[in-house]
Amino acid sequence: MHRDNQWQEAFNKGDTSAVAALYTSDAVEVTPDGIRVGPAAVKERLDEDIKEGWKKDLVIVATKCDSEGAVRWSSGSWKQTSPQGPVGGFWTAIEVKGGNGWKLQNLTINLTPPPQK
Repeated sequence: MHRDNQWQEAFNKGDTSAVAALYTSDAVEVTPDGIRVGPAAVKERLDEDIKEGWKKDLVIVATKCDSEGAVRWSSGSWKQTSPQGPVGGFWTAIEVKGGNGWKLQNLTINLTPPPQK
């Protein structure tokens, strides 16, 4: 199973510990809300998102994925229901190969504004 599917499946089950386990110990996550370092900070953000009312209906789509040696990079889109309604955006990920497969080293997520009316 590809990492985006693991991320999506774990989040939609509410298993933020399983999502955090997909990151390296020094991983960096860049979101519209700021920068976090390490799996514990990612788990804390996700727990807060769920508490704030983000629905467990995340859909992650990988558009492109390439690798060379022990590094893999990918990008795609995402959509989810926020407390204010449907939202989405794009993401890029850099992963490194470790003992049990690939781990996220860097994940950058944007939030695309809704179309102007």
